[in-house]
Amino acid sequence: MKKLLAAVFVAATLGIVSGCASVYGGMIGAGIGGLAGDTTSGMLIGAGVGGMIDLMDD
Repeated sequence: MKKLLAAVFVAATLGIVSGCASVYGGMIGAGIGGLAGDTTSGMLIGAGVGGMIDLMDD
């Protein structure tokens, strides 16, 4: 339970400090990738797309 709470805290902190779309894109991609059986690829694709959205919003 402590690891889960720490992970949620880190994710929330990163969402506030850095670009929101890239962080949340990585989390959503990891979730979808986990359902498909490949968490790492889903996370990388989601974070990449989120990063592009962050760059286009500026």
